[in-house]
Amino acid sequence: MDKTPEFDCYSTDDEVFHDGGKDEALQDLDDDGRLAVGAEFRLGVTKTPDPASFFDVNWLIEEMQVNASDNHGECAEDYLVDLTQDQIKELDGVVKAWLQANAEVHFYSAEGIETFLVTQEDIDSFRHACAQQGKGGAA
Repeated sequence: MDKTPEFDCYSTDDEVFHDGGKDEALQDLDDDGRLAVGAEFRLGVTKTPDPASFFDVNWLIEEMQVNASDNHGECAEDYLVDLTQDQIKELDGVVKAWLQANAEVHFYSAEGIETFLVTQEDIDSFRHACAQQGKGGAA
């Protein structure tokens, strides 16, 4: 049994997605003077990335090795080369746990994107809802 996606973001330009759904997409189209039969908008489902996914433990170790070498020359050539896989895994876990606890993400990607065309029924429903709320939606 197919489950209908819970759309929670929209785009009216296929570039930037905003929080909201069909109603907000129609409002944006109306605000821009583009609410017409056949106008396109997209709906998607937000996916907030795990901040730990931006971290690469090997990059951190390499940067530390480069900095040590830059600051201390040949004496630091072998710095951190003897780390075991368990030590590297432990460092990775510590940093990723810190990121998950402290580095809140305020952006998302849109997935499951579907394109919709505005219908006359959409416009009529939108205008009716706006008239009831006493805002926008002027023809």
